[in-house]
This record gives sequence, structure tokens and C-alpha cells, in this order.
Amino acid sequence: MKKVGIITFHASHNYGSMLQAYALQHIVQNLGYDCEIINFRSLSQKEMYKPIFMKGTLYGRCVRFIIQSRYVLGIIKKQRLFEEFLKKELKLSSKEYTTFEDLKNADFNYDYYISGSDQIWNVRCYDFNYAYFLPFVKSGKKRIAYAPSLGPDLSMQTHGDISKISDLLKKYDAISVREPTGAKYIVNLCQKSVSVVLDPTLLLSKHSVNPV
Repeated sequence: MKKVGIITFHASHNYGSMLQAYALQHIVQNLGYDCEIINFRSLSQKEMYKPIFMKGTLYGRCVRFIIQSRYVLGIIKKQRLFEEFLKKELKLSSKEYTTFEDLKNADFNYDYYISGSDQIWNVRCYDFNYAYFLPFVKSGKKRIAYAPSLGPDLSMQTHGDISKISDLLKKYDAISVREPTGAKYIVNLCQKSVSVVLDPTLLLSKHSVNPV
């Protein structure tokens, strides 16, 4: 059975990110592939989704904890439920990766690599990382992009390393994005055919979602 590795915003503690990761993995598995999520959780992403009362200096954390004490239990419970969903509903790589160097040095054995959905190509996202363009993938392996978003304002144009992004896009075997404006821009960058597709959550049947 061919193996597929997906890299996406799977560990962002919000419903949309986790559901799109679940949906894409579920769909690929149903196509007959052994599919798992590459458990890439950058340090910036971990910091971003850390509860606010755990950020900053010790004094600041204590003050915020006291001020927000009525909400703390709810926040902790929500964080715990997100992590439980990750472990129960997603098939993750056995190792967690936090830096590009970790990914580059990893001994992956996937036949196909997919840049998943969500705003992973929005370079203005706090947790953006060029790893979502698959620069760590060794030559000879298939690279696919399924429904990533460039964000509402095509932030690549003003905030990204255009030359670097263009070179990485040219290595893809197939590219699709969520928005027509994004597709047009990507075509200009890499001179490849780019499809506009649905978010993976819209491809699931109600029977696939009900258990979750």
C-alpha cells in the first residue's frame, strides 16, 4: 500500500483547522492509501495557541491567572479536548517535529507528500512556515497541494520570498488551491496548471462526520 504524508495546520486549537485535517486524511485513506499527518508543530504555533495566562513573565502569568480565574477551567478543558481529538481521530507520525531541520533530517518513507488545506500558504499567519511548501522532501517523491489558501489578501505578494516560493512550487507534481485569485497568482509564479477545489470538509458525507 502506498504511503501518504500530509503537512497542514492540524494542531491549531480551533475547530476549522482540525476538521480540515481530519477530512483530508479521511478522504485519502478512503482512496486506499496508508495516510498519516506529519506531526509538525512549530514553536511559533505552540506559542500562539498557548492559553494567554501561560504567556509572558511569571508575574504576568500569575496576574492573568487571577484575573481570568473564572475562565481558566473552561480554557484548560477546551485545550484538553483538542489534544484528545488529535490523538483519537488523527493518525499522526510517531515523532513530533518543531523545526525545519527536524523535518529535513527525518527518515520519512512516504511515497506522496501533500500540502494540506487551510491557510498554510498565508505567509502573514503567525505560525506560517516554509515547511508547508515541502522543501524537506527528497527528490523523486511526489508532491501535491490540496486546497491550501494564500489568505484573503494574497499576502505572498508583499510579505513572502517570491523567488523561494516560486522555486518550491515548481517542484510540485500537482497543485490545487481554494480560491480562484490564489490559483491565478500561483500560475504566474510557477507556470503550472492550478485547479480550484473544495475545502476537504465539504467532501465528507454526513456519515463520515457524525461519529466525530
